[in-house]
Order: sequence, then C-alpha cells, then structure tokens
Amino acid sequence: MEKTKNYRFYGADTAAVTPIDETYAAVGDQRDLYDLLCDIWSRETCAPRLRPDWTPENRTLGQCSITSFLVQDIYGGEVYGVPLTGGAYHCYNVVDGVRFDLTSEQFGDEKLVYDDKYPQSRAEHFKDEEKHARYLLLKRELEKRIAPSGKQTERKEVVAALILRGQRFMICRRPEGKARAGLWEFVGGKAEKGETLAEALVRECREEIGVTVAVGDVYMTVTHDYPDLSVHLTLFRAEIAEGEPEPLEHQSIAWITVSEIDDYDFCPADVAIIARLKSDPDLCRKQ
Repeated sequence: MEKTKNYRFYGADTAAVTPIDETYAAVGDQRDLYDLLCDIWSRETCAPRLRPDWTPENRTLGQCSITSFLVQDIYGGEVYGVPLTGGAYHCYNVVDGVRFDLTSEQFGDEKLVYDDKYPQSRAEHFKDEEKHARYLLLKRELEKRIAPSGKQTERKEVVAALILRGQRFMICRRPEGKARAGLWEFVGGKAEKGETLAEALVRECREEIGVTVAVGDVYMTVTHDYPDLSVHLTLFRAEIAEGEPEPLEHQSIAWITVSEIDDYDFCPADVAIIARLKSDPDLCRKQ
C-alpha cells in the first residue's frame, strides 16, 4: 500500500516490524498499520471521557490502549505506559527493541518519556468491559479492510480456555475424523446463539473435558481464516472449579510449560496465541 509521506507518530523512523504470523500479513509494518488505522479510529473507538474532544484532525485521541494491544496481537512484543496526571498511563509498544507509539500525535508538541518502566497488563485493561468492546471493534474494522476482496466464508465465534496449574497450562489433541486431526489446541468451541462467551466456555469445558471452570479475564483474541471458515477466537484465563479433566472429545490432554511449546504442533488459529505465550515466559509464575 502507498505510505503517507510524513509520519509524525513517535518512532515512525524506527526499523520496520513485521507481523508474527500470516493472519495479519496483509497489514505490513507499523507505518502501514498507522495508515490503515487512520481510516478506522473514530469517536466510537475513542475513550468515552474524551469523546467530546475527539475530532478527525485529532483522530488518535483516546485510542492508546486499544491500539497498543491490537499492535501486540499483530507484531508481538510488549506494551508499556507513560505515567499521566491522575494515575493513568498512555500506552505504547516495544517490539524486538523497536519502540513506537502510533497514537502519540494527540499530545501535540509535548514530549513524553518512553523509558519502558511501566509494563501494561492486557488483563487489567480489559477488566473494563467497555474498553474491551472498543478494542474488539477496532480489531474487526481492521480485519474488514485487510480481508481479500469478495471472499465469502462462514464466520464462527469461538471461545477457548487457558487453564493453568502451577507452572503448566492445559492443551488438548484433536481426535481422528475431525478437521486438523492430531493437532493441539486449547479446550473450547463454538458459542451458540443466545450464549455469552463465558457461558459458552463453561459449557464447552463440561462437554469436552468434564470439568466446571471459573472463567477469568480475556488473555487474547485472534481471527484466523481457514479455506472455508473464518474463526474469531477469544481465549479466556480459566481455573478448574470442580472435577478432574479427561479427554472426552479429544485424543488426549497434556499439561505443558511455556518452554515445551515447540514440542507440539498447534492448530493454525492458535499460532498467534503460542507466539504471545512464548513472549510471556513468566505467565504461570504470575498466577
């Protein structure tokens, strides 16, 4: 895509970063993403308290956290914050040592201090359901713009569970006779009409591994296009509240550490999640 002549966001002149998997290959580098988002950022995606001041000329106002976590979905890396008056943080990204802030223009000539001292938690930010909804809207609008023209595929809303036990998390192997047989995935499945995502996950865990789970916050969302199917997957942190898991609808269950991930072949829709987990080696120790 044609690039804007003069990028003014912080880090615009840094090295190019590239998407972590094929899901967002069409996005390009951070400057290409900025060009795409310039047509997506809106009053609707702006933080509610800042909406009265949002204008097309100040399009990055109130967009920092949802943009930074979308950037993390695409390129990996870490999200950090710049402390602001009142205890809030302005979010930005660091990917393989490349530091950039796609929404810095809202501060005009003010110089922010990007010192990577304040890591930001996706889980903490998305406890705010309104913020999470804006993030999903931003992500959906981006995916519409990069989808192949004229592509007609069924889209499924899918939920999955990141179930932790000490320093290990649970994965399941798909059974013979099903698509992607033998590959590994996180327990979960399709949300049915009328269910919330959390309700769907509780049901799927009962059906697939025979346990009752307590559903926590959202760890990550992913959209992946198979040849005949588009999957929008929401991965929740979850804990087993009752029962001991058994592979009722899978070949087998495994409890693995982050360091063991490369020993398993995962379904394509989970590749971005695996990349995130590998960049979060302290995940289990944080629990």
